[in-house]
Formats: sequence, structure tokens, C-alpha cells
Amino acid sequence: MAATRCRTRSAYLALLERDANEVTTLISSMLIKLTTFFRDQGCGRAWSGC
Repeated sequence: MAATRCRTRSAYLALLERDANEVTTLISSMLIKLTTFFRDQGCGRAWSGC
């Protein structure tokens, strides 16, 4: 919300409803980059100990 300068959740929701690019940006910002995650050897070692 801060990056879009929306002051309220309702203002941000209105932006999401009218701007498909903002929806894509929001989703992208929440997703873990899986290829990067699985290429990180430190993460692999941490998970192998579970």
C-alpha cells in the first residue's frame, strides 16, 4: 500500500479493482521465488536436517 501511496485499505482495494497490473505486482511480491529458493545451498542443507 505504501508504494502506491494509498492511505487506506479501501483505497488500495479500489486500485486493485481498476488496475490489473497492481494485482500482478501484489501477487508477485508475495510469492517465494522457488527456483532461487531451491538453488540456495544453505536452504537445502537446513531442510535436509529436518
